[in-house]
Order: sequence, then structure tokens, then C-alpha cells
Amino acid sequence: MRSLAIKIIKLNPDIAKVFSISYSHVFIDEFQDTRSDQYELIKLLFLNNKTILVAVGDINQSIMLWADACPTVFRDFQNDFLAKNKFLLKNYRSSKEIQDVLSCFISFIDSSHEPNMVKNKPENCSIHVYDNEYKEADDLVHKLKELIASGVNEKDICVLTKQQSSLYTSVLRDKLTQTGINNLDMTDLQDFLKEPLGRIFSSLFSIYTDKSHSSYREFCDLYLEVNNVSSGDEQEADLIRKLSYHLSESKSTLSVDSNADSIVSSINKTLKFIQIGKVVSKWGQYKSKSFRDKVWSNLEYHLRYTIDTTNSLSEASKMFRAENCVQLMNIHKCKGLEYKVVVFLGIEDQAFWKYSPENFEDKCAIYVALSRAKNKIIITTAKNREFRLNGRYDNRTSEYVKVKEIYNF
Repeated sequence: MRSLAIKIIKLNPDIAKVFSISYSHVFIDEFQDTRSDQYELIKLLFLNNKTILVAVGDINQSIMLWADACPTVFRDFQNDFLAKNKFLLKNYRSSKEIQDVLSCFISFIDSSHEPNMVKNKPENCSIHVYDNEYKEADDLVHKLKELIASGVNEKDICVLTKQQSSLYTSVLRDKLTQTGINNLDMTDLQDFLKEPLGRIFSSLFSIYTDKSHSSYREFCDLYLEVNNVSSGDEQEADLIRKLSYHLSESKSTLSVDSNADSIVSSINKTLKFIQIGKVVSKWGQYKSKSFRDKVWSNLEYHLRYTIDTTNSLSEASKMFRAENCVQLMNIHKCKGLEYKVVVFLGIEDQAFWKYSPENFEDKCAIYVALSRAKNKIIITTAKNREFRLNGRYDNRTSEYVKVKEIYNF
């Protein structure tokens, strides 16, 4: 799509003038993840006109180079747009203690930075070494139980892994579930929930199982969007009236004891009511039936899982939206997120198998993981792990040759 947009603008330069007239200011976030074709598009639209561009990014969070992010985009932007370079030094997310640790870590990523040594041993940033992943899981569950008992909400706790989250956290997740702590692997689920179908599914699950006014408002907005009607249009009142009647009728057939089949059936009926054809027309990705079915089947599986593992439909609908559970994911999925407590699990050679002192992106990945934390960082490693290979027992002892410099730092 970007290549097509670039081609169209090159053939019709006046299109760029429309953008410059429409937008006096353009803000570009996560600039370090900009791909070369995205940057070319920015240049075609805004170079040599009066639009003011503000690009914000952190070179230390460059973890998308594998996805063709342009490594020289900051320098290119300064040269092409004659941009002023301003440093944002304060992290308003994290506590002073975490900020000090991160400030020190920047010199690890880029040796040209003078290291800011941590003066006092941080109480809320710790490294724990375990004999195996079972002892690791037992101790982490104990620590997380104490944090939750102290008032930390489950949703404010995140467990991060370099890769293969489902494998590295399988023992921990089992222990958390046995202890009654809700938990979800968000690595793939996150994408499905962000889909328009995911928002529709999530809103309906909440409407049919919980008295959620916010979910009702969100679904009304989605319904108007599907019908290409804006708020305030003369058709709005009639559409919302018909929708409300349908939702009320559907909800009357359900109870607090309804099973997953009943909930899924009601959601499917509402999807027919809003017409899948309109959904496909509105969001082009669903023209692929296989993709549409994949999204829907994953959402349905997620719904059934949350109902099976909670004590009420209301609790299940909250877990569906990850509002009452510990979240687990790969580092690449945590960009832009923040948590009071971050557990970085498994700093071992087997997880960082491509790591080298020259691998800038892997160093940035560690920084990204640590910088998600607002109050507490827990780093763990296990000398032995059984679950690192898909479908196979892993009898290798964890190695620390490649990651040694991380621990030494």
C-alpha cells in the first residue's frame, strides 16, 4: 500500500499540496521505527512546504530493525528537513530509582555516553538466579502474590521474554493459574483484540455479561462507523434505537449462568444484525475470508478460555480485555505500554541466541523491556529449562557466554 501511495503522489504532485494545506502541524511518534518507504512518503508529502513536523523517538528503543526500520532515519530527517535536535532527558513514566538504572544502562547501549553510575543499590531492581524454571516459577508466584496483596493490580504486572513467550512462561503460567492469579499470553492475542472485529467481539462480550456503559458506547460508535454515519447525523437516532432494541432482546435470553456456547451464539447473531458485508466493506482486511475466520476463531477460543478459567461471566469479560490479569508477552509487543511491575524472564544465551556486543538491536530490546517499568524490575534466569524447544524436551544447561556482558554491566 505504501509503495502504491508513493507512486500515486509522484505521478500527481498536487496531492502533496492538499496535505500541506490540510495540516499545519504533523506529529510523528516512535520515529526510530520508521521504515525507508514510510520516510520517503513523509518527504513526498511535507518536504519544502510550510507544514511543521515534530518527530519524537528514542534511538535506544530501536527494536524494529528486523522489520526494515531505517537505522539512519534521525540523521536523514535532520539533513533533509534541517530539523533542530532536542533531547528529552526525563522519563515521566518511571520512579526516580528506575530512571537512575535506565540512565546508567544507556551507556551500555552506546559506549559514547558517559556512564551515570547508580549511587545506591536499588531496592526495586533485582536479579534472581534459579536452578530451574520450576523454582523460578514458585518464587515469582510468591513475589507476585505479595505484590497483589499489597495493592498492585494484576493488570499492572507484565512478564516479558526475549522470544517464544508461550514456551518460556509455560511453567510460570501453570503455577499462576493454580494459585488463582489470572494471566494471559498477549503476544498474539494483542493483535487480535486490536482488530475492529476484536473490538466488536470484546464490546459485545462485555455488554452481554456485564453492565458496561463504556462498552455499549464503544459498540454504538462502531455500529455508526460500519454504517458510515457520524454522530449527530439525522440517521443516528434511528440506527441506535434499532441497535438498542436488538441488544436488549439478545441480552434477555442470557443469564449469569449462561455458558460459552450461548454467549458466542448471541455475538454471532449481533454480527449478522450489523451485517458482515458492511464490516468487510469498512475494513478491507476482512475481504480475505481466511484472515477473517482466523481472527474470529482466535477471539472465540479466547472467550471460551476466559469463561473456563474464571468464576463468573463478569470476571471473564474483564479477563477477555486483560483488565484483571497478569500479562505475558515478547519484548516486541510491549512498545508503548507501561506497568508498575516488570518481570524480565530468561536472560540466557538460548533466548539471546543472536546476541553480540555489536548487536545494537538486542541491546535496545533489553532497554525497552526495562523502560516499561514504573516502580519495580525483576530480572530472572534459570540454569536449566525444559521448555525452550517446540514440542521437545530441552536438556541443555543455560549458557551465559553471549549475555555475560549484560550481567557484568
